[in-house]
Amino acid sequence: MLTRLAKLPAPALYALSVALEKSFALITIPLMAAYLSPESYGYFDVAVALSEVVIMVVGLGLTEQIIRFASTAGSADGESLVAGEIMGCAVVLATIGAVVTLLCAPMLKGLLSLEIGLPALQFMLVASCLNNLIVLPMAWLRLCDDAHGYLRVVVSRTLCQVVGIAVVLTMGFGADGVLISNGVVLTTFSLVLTWQQSRLTPFRLSRERFAQVATYGAPLVGAMLAMFLLGSANRLFLAQGVGADVLGQFGLASRLALATGLLLYPLELWWLPKRIAALQEPGGLERSADFWGLGVAVLIVSATGVALLAPVFIVAVLPVAFVGAIALLPLLVVTQTLHALSGLTEVGSYARETGYRVLLIDVCGAVVAVAGFTLLIPKLGAYGAIAAVVVGQLVRLSGYVLDGKALAPVHYRWWSMLACALVACAFVGFAPAAADVIASLGWTVLATLSLLGLIVLTGLVRLPGLASLWTDQLEGDGA
Repeated sequence: MLTRLAKLPAPALYALSVALEKSFALITIPLMAAYLSPESYGYFDVAVALSEVVIMVVGLGLTEQIIRFASTAGSADGESLVAGEIMGCAVVLATIGAVVTLLCAPMLKGLLSLEIGLPALQFMLVASCLNNLIVLPMAWLRLCDDAHGYLRVVVSRTLCQVVGIAVVLTMGFGADGVLISNGVVLTTFSLVLTWQQSRLTPFRLSRERFAQVATYGAPLVGAMLAMFLLGSANRLFLAQGVGADVLGQFGLASRLALATGLLLYPLELWWLPKRIAALQEPGGLERSADFWGLGVAVLIVSATGVALLAPVFIVAVLPVAFVGAIALLPLLVVTQTLHALSGLTEVGSYARETGYRVLLIDVCGAVVAVAGFTLLIPKLGAYGAIAAVVVGQLVRLSGYVLDGKALAPVHYRWWSMLACALVACAFVGFAPAAADVIASLGWTVLATLSLLGLIVLTGLVRLPGLASLWTDQLEGDGA
């Protein structure tokens, strides 16, 4: 079956990869809600936030670097050399990171007052250190336009994770079991993918590459940590300002809000390895504007669908203890939308030789967000955390727009986007009660059809530009 799917265009395969991954992931939300209380879910979510920090620090922005430097190497041998040297760096960093985190796990557990067993925390931290050994081979598949291979990895990894979670929860191992199960699965995949990648791009240890990794990657790590402060860090601040039950509801709503990028992600997987090189091509700026319009249109439709349907999912499927997440969900969708919008607009800053502009922009947004957490959470609780993130993301988006004009003077269609976004907000604001499933489904269909028409009428998506993007992809697949 997967062999037959290989004949589909790359964006379609990426879309299928994301659809399968996210569909399986959604199974774990009601599964975990059925076996974990909001309090346990809250502590689990804080532990996951800690793993995100480890991934960023040990990762050193290597995924961005393999895309940045391999995609512009100029030849197949050059791409292989870059990938092999970056994988060599990744193996060294993963080994050092795993040793350090194992030693630091007891201290981190006490510092965060995590009600999670030490072995579970250690499994999670080690798996986080090995993350590069999974995502770098997957990035190589994207660079090679091997969407079929990417699909195989996503399907197999997600199936193993979901089955593992189901087994440990039904056996009564709780959040500890979930962390250990995920750690085992991810460690296994990292070893297998590293071995496979070593056969494609033999690993090398290069002083020059280590220096470049440090120069380009260090500011990216700072930028990613800033993004952590704009995202998952709000749980750490909330843990000191709200009850554990509210923390659990906030965590669940945040996970559902992540589905905002579901439809956009396949387009990003296809476009991101090409976007910097496209700036130098004839007609590249216009092509970039067309992709931006398409990406924003997909983002608006996806965000509207999540904001309208996720409350129905909570009422119909989850225990009543999590119903409080409904009030938070549309606002968290806004934060995810702004985050994704910045990702669509940041190409000019990422096209530079170093990542210091990216670092500066993201740090500015993070400083604003942290100041907001400090000032607003004591007074407004979860709503204060959301408000702080919204303001921080707006600062970040503004920075990328201003900085990107030098290397990527793309004519973004802001007024068209604003018109569509206002209509989407109106549909969410006047939506029927989540308990009325039939009315909610009908309202969602009406909203989607209306937005699709408005997207074309406002020129956010130009049909000739859309046809050009599709033609370019078909020609690339046939080359």
